[in-house]
Amino acid sequence: MNELLAAALAFRDAGYSVVPARADGSKAPAGSWERYQSELPAREQVALWLGEGSYDGFGLVCGAVSGGLEMLELEGRAITAGIHVAYCDALAAHGLSELWQRISGGYAETTPSGGLHILYRVDGTARGSTKLARNAAAQVLIETRGEGGFTVVAPSGGHTHGTGKPWQIVRGGPPSIETISEEERDALYAVASTFDRSPVRQVQLPRVTAGSQDGDRPGDDYNARMSWHDILAPHGWRPVRKLGDGAIGWCRPGKDGPFISATTRETAGLYVFSTSTPFDDQVPYSKFGAYAVLSHGGDYAAAAGQLRREGYGVPREHDDDGIGDLIASPASAGPGAGWEPPVPLGTQPPLPPFPVDAFPGWLADQVRETARFTQTRCLGGPRGPGHRSRRARRGGGPRVLARAGERVHRRGHAIGCP
Repeated sequence: MNELLAAALAFRDAGYSVVPARADGSKAPAGSWERYQSELPAREQVALWLGEGSYDGFGLVCGAVSGGLEMLELEGRAITAGIHVAYCDALAAHGLSELWQRISGGYAETTPSGGLHILYRVDGTARGSTKLARNAAAQVLIETRGEGGFTVVAPSGGHTHGTGKPWQIVRGGPPSIETISEEERDALYAVASTFDRSPVRQVQLPRVTAGSQDGDRPGDDYNARMSWHDILAPHGWRPVRKLGDGAIGWCRPGKDGPFISATTRETAGLYVFSTSTPFDDQVPYSKFGAYAVLSHGGDYAAAAGQLRREGYGVPREHDDDGIGDLIASPASAGPGAGWEPPVPLGTQPPLPPFPVDAFPGWLADQVRETARFTQTRCLGGPRGPGHRSRRARRGGGPRVLARAGERVHRRGHAIGCP
């Protein structure tokens, strides 16, 4: 019996769902594996898969089918950055050093990329796969495999990983994988989440003062003035654990006991692990973002509008004159400078004379003569009082001529003709 098959059968005999891994470097399960998310493969099936050299590796299906199996992973970049040491120190600072010793001693392995896997079972409900911490570039540092997830285990290698390197056990084995409580698992998650440095979810809404950048947005003002307790407690969230560095573990509404569903930090926002809340899990929220979800169903615009009505985001005072000082009132503008009386609808006010003298001399003379000629012609003029225009001969009649004469008279007056 080869080493790979022997390890796979050891996992199968310990009650874990074993599935072969693809030999293409993808670390994904081979073939159709949905069946084995709910039932264990037969021992003979495992031997058939891995006893003939068709695969270079295998993995385990996490969750209820494998007795509540979860896998905690610190990525290679986290190991390089020393986060694994800081994580152990943080666990110890919260009285969880013994828990870490139990799970890391039960089963720990290194990955081909330099990461660390810790396998444990949960006496209760296994969570789904969760990304617990990312760096500022949104690269994952700490994550888990949970219900319905798949994780490759030692001594897989060869074509299972792109590097060709193997997974290697450093402590424990299948029979010694530790079982922990939901509360202990939640504590592991909560402390890991304090290493998250990804940007909080925040929607950029327009500032209160249009056209300027010196007025606080309602969300910005809310973030500065509110505490997490004031935001979460009214909606049934309970603080259950202080995690240091200002971090607090919270239990979601409807959940009894000291279980942690989310964590908060004043500088990093709300980070939710549970999928049984209105929040997107594994996404950091600002205080304003949390308020928008809890009080307005995630409608950021409605949340900002309500906060503005409550006095958040008030524009800052300016040292320069107000707009009232830029508009002269009639009383202060001197005598005769008030508004003219309103003109009733349907009336025509007198037209002011047109400033003909503003034109060059030759143009002013032309305008005067044109206006004079037009006025004289329409009113009878040199053609004599008995002359009828072409329009009148077509049936316009005296009334039409009178209206035309009135319009021409106004035109002549408007341009200042004698």
